[in-house]
Amino acid sequence: MKVLVWNCRGAGNDATFRTICELVRSYDPVILVLLETRVASQKAKRIIRRTRLSDMAAVEATGFAGGIWLFWRADLVEVEVLPPNPQALSVIIRRQNEADWLFTALYASPNFTSRSALWHYLVDFASGLSLPWLIAGSFNEISSNAEKQGGAPSTQRRLSQFIQVMDEFHLTNLGFSGPKFTWTNGRHGLANIKERLDKALCNDQWHTLFPEAWVQHLPRVNSDHCPILISLLGVVPHPLRRPFRMEAAWLTHPMFETLVQQSWNFSEKDLPLTIEQFVVAVTTWNREVFGNIFWNKKRVLARLHGIQKALSLASNPFREDLESHLTVEYNQLLLQEEMLWYQKSRSNWLMFGDANTRFFHTSTLIRRKRNRIMALKNDDGTWCTNQIELQARAVQHFQQLFKTEVVGPVSALPQSLPYLTPQEVTALVHPISLMEVKNAVFSLGPFKAPGPDGIQPFFYQRFWDTCGPALTTVIQDMFQSGHIPVDLNKTLITLIPKIDHPSSLTHFRPISLSNVTMRILSKILVIRVWPLLTKLISPFQGSFIPGRQATDNIVLV
Repeated sequence: MKVLVWNCRGAGNDATFRTICELVRSYDPVILVLLETRVASQKAKRIIRRTRLSDMAAVEATGFAGGIWLFWRADLVEVEVLPPNPQALSVIIRRQNEADWLFTALYASPNFTSRSALWHYLVDFASGLSLPWLIAGSFNEISSNAEKQGGAPSTQRRLSQFIQVMDEFHLTNLGFSGPKFTWTNGRHGLANIKERLDKALCNDQWHTLFPEAWVQHLPRVNSDHCPILISLLGVVPHPLRRPFRMEAAWLTHPMFETLVQQSWNFSEKDLPLTIEQFVVAVTTWNREVFGNIFWNKKRVLARLHGIQKALSLASNPFREDLESHLTVEYNQLLLQEEMLWYQKSRSNWLMFGDANTRFFHTSTLIRRKRNRIMALKNDDGTWCTNQIELQARAVQHFQQLFKTEVVGPVSALPQSLPYLTPQEVTALVHPISLMEVKNAVFSLGPFKAPGPDGIQPFFYQRFWDTCGPALTTVIQDMFQSGHIPVDLNKTLITLIPKIDHPSSLTHFRPISLSNVTMRILSKILVIRVWPLLTKLISPFQGSFIPGRQATDNIVLV
């Protein structure tokens, strides 16, 4: 389902009408919103005649200012129109097999006083709100000076009211792909001003209902505003096999420890094979025994409802005991859900144990949206949204970036290399002990992102007695032989945005996610080398040595 919103700056002329019809043909929105129409709503009939949009509601323009037209396809959605405001039109959207949600199409007045009245209206309107809520349109306001280019910076007075409304109702900016600014004054040179005035905001409930939703800024034609396209279901990605991921919630199940002890078989002295066999066993157990947390929660609540309904008619000791048992099970499921979202949210600044499931869930959705590559700019300035093409471009870009090149002869090494004593060399190369491996394991962050095998440090920390000997044996063999098994040395490469709203692959930083085994070996090597860094690194090098000041201003003569 798609929602298209455009501040057309007058819907009465033929050029704008043709642009509207082309937008509808190209993007096939279920809901179309036109803002600042400046003409009576009777003019909208020809849009209905020329498109599959069959119904509409409107806020009439005042003279030659304002106006909101909202069209929808009655064959796909049912719309209940709520009492309008001169600057906002709200409707309840209903679709079969979906939860109802509220949509507010908004055109905020350029006048600060009138716009302030709109913010007060939204505060009153949202005070009794319990539905998922999406607000989209021309806010004629920015949330920070990063959303403006050219002209004088916006004052704090202008920003504060808008930010306060966003914070009070936990509204999330859905972000965007495409050009950064949606409005321009059309002037040239230093007189040109651009701002991001058109945007889409939603509350946590709406974000949970449509977690894949994203916003695209479309090319600006016949208006000084860009149309914005809101895709509720996001971009359908190329189907990929979902990799295995260890779930922290499994630790709460009484059978999980027994499963680990029975399925962790290191008899072949082959750690990759041991992990593979364990993954097969735990995947089957998760499907057949542990189950889906959300389905289990619904099932337990339904049973509690039935039992409590029966107990209201007549007392029954068996049902009372079952009610107590189901209550305990339900609380356990809530704990599992909290652990699930905590693990996915990667939130390290909150102590686990507080009932912050909603926060963890929202953090996960925001992080996923920020890291997902929806569109990138082509060399010719157009935008690519095809997921297959984006994948191919990413592979080609990094193959070119990290390709091997033939270099010329290397000059001889300097004679004054750092010198280590025989005792220091012995300390570096002596065999790795069981205690070194254990200390390295427990020094790792328990919920750091996993590598290709899907196992996070918390698993080895929790089941050290079962898995520790195998880990120690493999790491000792790698250290002594200098040979690392290919399966253990595999990594996942993820792209982390360096800036907000990246438009090119150069705006992403590639990060390698290693298996825990390689992290442990690296940790041990770092611990051993750390005391010798002052001897191995030049005194003129400021990096890597805690407390050492940079010496860029030192001149050698």
